[in-house]
Amino acid sequence: QDKLKIDYKNERNGFQTDHLCSDGYTWTFYFCNQPSPKKYLDQGLSPLHSCLVGMFDQLTKKYHTCTLDNLYNLVKFAHAAWTSKNKIKIFGFTW
Repeated sequence: QDKLKIDYKNERNGFQTDHLCSDGYTWTFYFCNQPSPKKYLDQGLSPLHSCLVGMFDQLTKKYHTCTLDNLYNLVKFAHAAWTSKNKIKIFGFTW
């Protein structure tokens, strides 16, 4: 049940996660089979954006900048990241 089939990789199966990394270190991660944080879903964020803001809350310091690539960023997500517990500034193309 905790394994998610990954069809686009040669290995085929494994644990799929979203994670925040910097300079070769993983700061936090979220298993994709876990439900998204209800707190942020209730604010109207997508499940993916809810997971990201939930991961931002797990950081131990405030005012990080998170560079995002290949992610559909919304102003609502940027606002939620900045008004979250750790005040994260996201950087990337935002709609």
